[in-house]
Amino acid sequence: MTAVHVLGSYFYLRKLDLTAELKKRPGVDFFADSGAFSAFTTGGSVDIDEYGDWLTQHAAVINCAATLDVIGDPVATARNTERLLARTGGRVTIMPAFHVGSPWPELHRLCAEHPYVALGGAVHLAKREMAMMRWLIKAHQIARDYNTRLHGFGLTRPPYPHILPWYSVDSSYWNSASRTGTLTLWNGRHFQTFRVGDRRAAQHANLIRAYGGNPTHVSTPGFALVREVGPRGSRDREWLNRATIESFRRYEAHVRGWRGTVPAPRSGSTTGDGLKVYLAAGNLADITLIRDTVLAKETTR
Repeated sequence: MTAVHVLGSYFYLRKLDLTAELKKRPGVDFFADSGAFSAFTTGGSVDIDEYGDWLTQHAAVINCAATLDVIGDPVATARNTERLLARTGGRVTIMPAFHVGSPWPELHRLCAEHPYVALGGAVHLAKREMAMMRWLIKAHQIARDYNTRLHGFGLTRPPYPHILPWYSVDSSYWNSASRTGTLTLWNGRHFQTFRVGDRRAAQHANLIRAYGGNPTHVSTPGFALVREVGPRGSRDREWLNRATIESFRRYEAHVRGWRGTVPAPRSGSTTGDGLKVYLAAGNLADITLIRDTVLAKETTR
């Protein structure tokens, strides 16, 4: 069965019986995150011991778990990682994090001690591509020396997955099209972005058809606007979400075919070859939609 790469956070899923629900949905490669950033932006908080207990409780269905990181404070991040390692007792692979601005010796230490490390805190470099590439290349060179695999938080945008041998990256924007009306689809060479509900969307007719859409319908004003077209708008939004999920899956397959696969971390419980593009799920419905969309496409091939 094809692995379905899903990232889910403790902050959003802590009340869900994750083990029971994922056992009902085989094929999900689940990446656990604390959700600390979401908690911060919504005025909430994450208790590290409760996060560790949640990871332990659902260890059987978690392929890897990110530490509770503190951006800008490598000492606090390292302390949290050690606390999670002790709390989970080796039942889950805990992935430490290294952020932009942290001293390079810290990444050397992390790669020497851990088979799988996350890179993050790069938001302020997002529009400075050359600076971002210099930082990422150096991080990959260090990781290579220790045979350590790297995860890129929010780094699905080309050229980063193409140029560098990531084991995994993630995206929380797969459902943005249904919220904003701007759709981005992989065409086999690059991503194309256009507005739906706009007559000009018909210029992308072949691409829309390749994702199971009707170009005339997608380019009609009111497309996916529930307040204007009612239940049809809900169906339109579901197509937008499914098309974007499939777009990321095709992009993942393209990078794997072009660069080759990246073996799983040298030790720990994490399994499966990369590149993996994890899509962030905020609830059980998201997990189900991502899984069913990916597996449905596989059964038609």
